[in-house]
Amino acid sequence: MTKLTDLTRGIVGHAAEGDAQDEADEYEVCPVCGEAFDRRLLQEAMYHFESDNHERLHTWH
Repeated sequence: MTKLTDLTRGIVGHAAEGDAQDEADEYEVCPVCGEAFDRRLLQEAMYHFESDNHERLHTWH
């Protein structure tokens, strides 16, 4: 199983230009598992884009 911390080891992020108009603008729905994730959290974004076959990270959905 891939750990979230393994996905971003050695990656340095940078701030996006401008702020979202609404908090909802920061979320995206994964086309594979259907889970909404916060695009500002690099580890979650990498998890959802790493593979075409994965399960949801959070079970409360």
